[in-house]
Amino acid sequence: DGTADTDLLQYEIVLRTARTWTSGETIGSYASKNLEITVRNVAPAVTEVKMSGSAPVTVNGGTFGGKASLGLNKIFSLSANDVDADLTADVTAQWTFSDPNGNSVTRTVTAPIDDLVLTNVFEVAGTYDCTVKLRDKDMSNRDFQKASAFAFKVTVLDTPSVEIVFPESDQFNEMDVLNRKGFFYVELSTAATKELDVEIACTQDGADGVFSLAATTVHFRPGQTRQKVDIADLDGTAESMSARGGFTLTATVTTETPNEDGIALKDVYLPATEKVFVMNENPTIVLPMETGVTNDAAINVNIPIKWKISDVGYDMTNDLLVTWTTSEGRMAEFRGSDVFEGVFTNMFTSGGAKTVTITVTDKDDGSASVTLYYRVAPSKRVNVYPQGPYYGGGLSPLAKRYVDAYGQRRVAGLYKSDWRGPRVVKERFDSRGGFCAQVHVRVLRYALRTVCLGLLERPDR
Repeated sequence: DGTADTDLLQYEIVLRTARTWTSGETIGSYASKNLEITVRNVAPAVTEVKMSGSAPVTVNGGTFGGKASLGLNKIFSLSANDVDADLTADVTAQWTFSDPNGNSVTRTVTAPIDDLVLTNVFEVAGTYDCTVKLRDKDMSNRDFQKASAFAFKVTVLDTPSVEIVFPESDQFNEMDVLNRKGFFYVELSTAATKELDVEIACTQDGADGVFSLAATTVHFRPGQTRQKVDIADLDGTAESMSARGGFTLTATVTTETPNEDGIALKDVYLPATEKVFVMNENPTIVLPMETGVTNDAAINVNIPIKWKISDVGYDMTNDLLVTWTTSEGRMAEFRGSDVFEGVFTNMFTSGGAKTVTITVTDKDDGSASVTLYYRVAPSKRVNVYPQGPYYGGGLSPLAKRYVDAYGQRRVAGLYKSDWRGPRVVKERFDSRGGFCAQVHVRVLRYALRTVCLGLLERPDR
């Protein structure tokens, strides 16, 4: 063990023998000789540097495979070559950490080599250039200054954190759950090295609205960085989509298990907080007929129109208002928790172009309207005009009623009509006292149609 006092050491050498002397023998005299021996001290040599959470660096100038995190402890230790007398005594380690901006921090720790541990916190993200050199108990200041250092690099990431990531934006439409868009993600900026749980809480900031989660805890296995969180229900209101309203989501690691640095996982990851809004959507009106086209209708004929409303349950079952109005001035209202479907029956009392409009308003003033267009004409009913003389074998009560002194008369037909379309009516009376009328009718947009009216009247009846 070389020290400051061993340069130069002097030793006296005495010759000794194992021979057994007998009584009376004379022991001769031997001259002594001095030997000069020099034992020089050697600085300890670092063989590897260890950082918690990573394999050690064993090559001078190497880089740790593991990563440090901004603002969190990292524990460093080392191994060195030297005689036991030096390594079991106090050893001073001088650590220097240079950040990516060129700023350096030097820290010194003194302890026996096996107890020489440094806890360091990195303040800047990026790659650090680091060195460590050792001084044993026998080194002078000059020797320490001349000693070589062991170099290594450390990559520092931002502080591990939990993040809430929305697939599109922080604004959800209240129908997103039904449209399979009601979800978001919880992510870890640094993959978990041990199993951990993240608890998600939702705080309502507005006076109303709904944002409820299918689950409030997600589990991460080692190596995982993302988990999906499903939304159970949404209901947008005036408050839920205003800047002063909406909801606040927080995601926090709750696992107490310590990591490789001895820090509880819940203290490793910074929690996440995000504001989220739910937009009210207008109801969707579903009708059993095509809209945007003109439908045909007849005067004084009931037209049942079935409706169905599509919206979130909170809107459909809470004071939903369905209003029907027609261009003839009729209005009907349906309000309540069960009016999301029903039937409105309308009757037009005059002909021409007509409209029927349905308007739906939910509790949050979201509204939608659909207008139906009609071309209204008289019902398909015919006036019959008999022509020519009567050729029957006798006058029955019905014949007498329809024939005047001139042999022809306007007949009050089965149906009344005020159609303006041309029509030609031909009647032919046969010998049986009956007649057939063939009516050719062309009305408005209808193609030429043939309506056969057969009226049989026998004289003997």
